[in-house]
Amino acid sequence: MNSKRLVLAIGVVIFVIITSILIFSIDWGGSRTPVKDIIQPVNIADFADTNVQVRMNIRGPINNNQEHEDLQITVDRDNTIGELISGYQDGVSRSQETSNNIESYKAFLSALHNSNFTKSQLPLKGIQYDGACPKGYRYTFEFLGGGADVPKSSWATSCSKKIGTFAGELPQVKSLFQAQLPKVQFKALTAKSQF
Repeated sequence: MNSKRLVLAIGVVIFVIITSILIFSIDWGGSRTPVKDIIQPVNIADFADTNVQVRMNIRGPINNNQEHEDLQITVDRDNTIGELISGYQDGVSRSQETSNNIESYKAFLSALHNSNFTKSQLPLKGIQYDGACPKGYRYTFEFLGGGADVPKSSWATSCSKKIGTFAGELPQVKSLFQAQLPKVQFKALTAKSQF
């Protein structure tokens, strides 16, 4: 009688194993995305030899028009332009410009890429960019020029990583943009400002 139970138990185990293998090997028609159709991240260093520009804009704390300041740095394959903007209507009060080249621009874009510059997230529901982080800084990152393959702009704040659409490494990206101007020019641009 014990041998019959043993044979029955082994039979049940074998049946369960075979049934499990069959169930998991059947294609039940789910939506599997072929590997070739998965969206691959854009290697932004490929834009080094194009007319695409990359810009960082830092908006200062929300205050009166007379004291409000923004810092904007635009980089492309030929130039880097830094501008200190006074007020809310984009009045440039100071600017600095330096030349650039394709190799330097490619190194900059590669460093941005490695800092997850194009990584994005969903913003907190109900938060508007214009009023976000009123006592801190708001950062906008964007690509200018190019076609549909250029990544969309994103934004972040100094108040919280959860506010905004930018999910990259903010301190690293900010530092990379600032380093595109020689130190003497960056100091001249930001002298007596909040930046």
